Amino acid sequence: MNSKKNIVHLVQASYAYGSTYSLTNINLSITPGELVALIGPNGSGKTTLIKLLSGYFKPTTGEVSLDGLPLSQWSQKSLSLTVAVVPQQVTVPFAFTGRQIALLGRLPHMGLSSATVADYLAVEDALELVGATDLAERTYNSLSSGERQKIIIAQALARNARLLLLDEPISHLDMKWQAQTLQHLSRIHASGSTIVTAIHDLNVAAIYFPRIVLISKGRIVADGIPRTVLTKQLLEEVYETEVTVHYPFDNECPQISLMPTHVSIKP
Repeated sequence: MNSKKNIVHLVQASYAYGSTYSLTNINLSITPGELVALIGPNGSGKTTLIKLLSGYFKPTTGEVSLDGLPLSQWSQKSLSLTVAVVPQQVTVPFAFTGRQIALLGRLPHMGLSSATVADYLAVEDALELVGATDLAERTYNSLSSGERQKIIIAQALARNARLLLLDEPISHLDMKWQAQTLQHLSRIHASGSTIVTAIHDLNVAAIYFPRIVLISKGRIVADGIPRTVLTKQLLEEVYETEVTVHYPFDNECPQISLMPTHVSIKP
């Protein structure tokens, strides 16, 4: 595959914490406009892969390229303008408002200069896209987890980056906020962004993400559409627990349920 046609291209990329490898020989290509879910058990390497894609980590071996150019050859400013990251948790020690937090996403554009009209317009557009306009003047630390997540996603969007990386964006959110966050991501994707999201909920991944990458013990073990990745045999092997896979919606969106050993399933 020609890496110049991909926004992201990893070739035999590995990453080690000291002498322990978290990711091993990762080959992965993502084309512009894709919506990709990274799934796998705790400790499988999803967060490490997000950090490799963002340039926060440099591969121990192998190469990670963006637009056909190795990340090592990108300037920090150019990389910041192209890639935006939404981490698992964000702590804000100061009494910033939602709008001020979102404006921080414009720093790569602003540099040492003051915010311009274009910067404020980008922030307002981002807040509106995620449905957070009403949170703009509220103090960030006074917001609920779901409301904070909206602001942090708006911060990433305000950058107008072409690649959006999210690490567990719906963890610790109730069903309402999960649904709203995923709907916002769908709208962001429809606007032309390439999105890669690490996610734990397999059922949500099957519904919202047309491409799923399954990682186990630091290696990619499956990559494709939901029904080819979320199979009973593969999931039981990777997650080491018995599951059942069914199709309540259509043949493209499998849903997974645990199979407790103490429950008798009648035919």
